[in-house]
Amino acid sequence: MDRSRGRIRVAPLSLVLLASLLHAGAAAGQEVEAPIRTIVGHVVDRVTGVALPYTSVSLTHDSVRVSGVSDASGFFRLRIPNPDVYGASKQAMVTAERIGYTRLDLRVTLPDLDAISVLLELQPAPVAVDELVVTARRRARKLDRVGFSRRQRYVAGVFITAEDIAQRYFHDLGSVLRNVPGLMVLPGRAPGSTRVLVRRGQASLQPGPCPPRVLLDGIVVDGSDINALAPPIAVAGIEVYRGAASMPAEYGGAESGCGVIVIWTH
Repeated sequence: MDRSRGRIRVAPLSLVLLASLLHAGAAAGQEVEAPIRTIVGHVVDRVTGVALPYTSVSLTHDSVRVSGVSDASGFFRLRIPNPDVYGASKQAMVTAERIGYTRLDLRVTLPDLDAISVLLELQPAPVAVDELVVTARRRARKLDRVGFSRRQRYVAGVFITAEDIAQRYFHDLGSVLRNVPGLMVLPGRAPGSTRVLVRRGQASLQPGPCPPRVLLDGIVVDGSDINALAPPIAVAGIEVYRGAASMPAEYGGAESGCGVIVIWTH
């Protein structure tokens, strides 16, 4: 043990310290023992002088060991075994241990009919810990979970992401969709509303503009006012399919003959 890392002072127990300990014991309703054959001490930080509460303290003499813990103020008291227990040898070891400090050993001479006080100044020491490996796993984005990213790679539709929307100032969804080829963004039938139509060629079975089916987070909704569905800042992605040729299987069907607009929110 490196005893040089801590400084220790041994002195006769002062009446003031004894009185304070006796008073504390009486206030707690505990039986107060006479300070005969007792070691009373204080554990502090050697560098700062700050008291070290709840420090493990023990007294060892041959095969006899008495242990305790310092209180909230760093004080402790250990009862010394009777003289007939430790016989002629009066040499014992006081040990203080606390995480973050070097263990401190103090050799003391046990008194016969008196008490002694000790000041244990523990030297701070770094605590060695095992290497900690942290593995970060990227949480799947919503667009990955709903298949947006997969369709964006393999399906011939128009895909708009939150990053695309953030690059330009759009005050509503109508302005987001206005520049998508094949779409017409027009005033709705209700005052202040905005509707979206899909342009269809003369060769189609139903020529002329028609309203697409609209899904919000996978649920079919009324698309008569596209701006009422969500503000642009809440949109994570938009998929636009203008006809059956580009329509993925999950959005196909008789109701999707005029195309589909799928809006995903954050």
